[in-house]
Formats: sequence, C-alpha cells, structure tokens
Amino acid sequence: LYFRAWLITQGKDIFEQVCKDPDSLADVPAAFDDDTERECEDLLDLVDAAAAELGVDPPEPSESARENPPAGNQPDFDDDAAMSKRYPKLFAMIRGGGKG
Repeated sequence: LYFRAWLITQGKDIFEQVCKDPDSLADVPAAFDDDTERECEDLLDLVDAAAAELGVDPPEPSESARENPPAGNQPDFDDDAAMSKRYPKLFAMIRGGGKG
C-alpha cells in the first residue's frame, strides 16, 4: 500500500505505465536509488484528511480484492525461471545487482 502511494507520487504517466507493464518499473530511476524511500504513507494520510474534511469515509480496498486476488494472476516470486520470463528487466536488475 505504501509502495503504491509512492508510485502515485511519480506521476500519472509512470503510475499508469507500471500498472500496465510492471516490468517498466525497471525504467524508473528513483525506484532503484539507494537514497529513495519507496513508501509514501503521507499520501495516504492526505487522503484520510481530505475525506474527513469532506465528511466522508476514506476509500479502502475491498476485502475481496485483498483476500481473493484474480485467479492465475499471482506470480510465484520464489520461482526464478518464472520471474525472469515474466519480468525480465526487473529480474536482471535485482538478481544482477544492477540499477536503472
């Protein structure tokens, strides 16, 4: 959740591209900068504050979305062969120790 908030702070184009193609995260330099904290709890606090000011409940992911991910859409992150095929750029950067 905090990473998703950080990704939103990278801008609409990057957010939409990474949502469409997660492997494109390898092209976002800030995602691999050692000095970058890839979390943004403050953005979530801002959403809560805005909702409170409007007098509405803040949005939350549905229970079914958190507990029942789409079938067949969950990769096995422990399977290096599957990861290198599914996310070749990210896999090469992470396993190879390289940066974007």
